[in-house]
Amino acid sequence: MGESELDIPLEFDSMKSLDLYFGTGTAIVMDDKTCPVAMSRNLQMFYSRESCGWCTPCREGIPWIYELLNSIETGEGRPGDIDLIIDQAKYIGPGTYCAFAMGAVQPLESAIDKFREDFEEHIRLRRCPYTRGNILKS
Repeated sequence: MGESELDIPLEFDSMKSLDLYFGTGTAIVMDDKTCPVAMSRNLQMFYSRESCGWCTPCREGIPWIYELLNSIETGEGRPGDIDLIIDQAKYIGPGTYCAFAMGAVQPLESAIDKFREDFEEHIRLRRCPYTRGNILKS
């Protein structure tokens, strides 16, 4: 995120002008020691567990994206996984009966947009660059 995005008013019109969205009405703030891939994986795990399971995109799509993120975070990600996540996220929001799915994919899309290099580095290094030593698989 650039410095220009730090001083914008937290209102829908100001954020929309920068292609930022409130999604579920929250903002996620991380310091430079927080891994954006781990944060994204954690959010997708939450959304996959909290989904009511009624709509196929939530029931099948969010857990599948979680598994892809888990692979990236634990060093098993492949070069095409990031684009696959982006592509699949497009299909999760439409066709659902509530805003839950959009709440799941908007922070994920934003994280990849803002921190794609971190996702790519996980795949290239086959580990999380924010930690030292072994990665625990979840």
